[in-house]
Amino acid sequence: MTTTTFDAHPRSSLIVALDFDSLSTALKFAQQVADLVGMFKIGNQLFTAAGPAAVKEVARATGRLLQSLAPPRPRSLVNESPREDAASSQT
Repeated sequence: MTTTTFDAHPRSSLIVALDFDSLSTALKFAQQVADLVGMFKIGNQLFTAAGPAAVKEVARATGRLLQSLAPPRPRSLVNESPREDAASSQT
């Protein structure tokens, strides 16, 4: 039997999304939990509210940043399951 060990600290795998409308709120939260997480994700909500300053300030304050600016999916697509899409295309 082969035993696999995991050497990394579990927090290194934890990414926390900073989904806030305010950069100051996001920074406060990030600083409070920085020792518990591997990195922070800045998504569209924070980037739209604060712009590139969000990236700069979170990186400066925490040193760990994942920037994710994928375009948001329309709500109609998010709420539909693949089966509903397939069924509606066959009618």
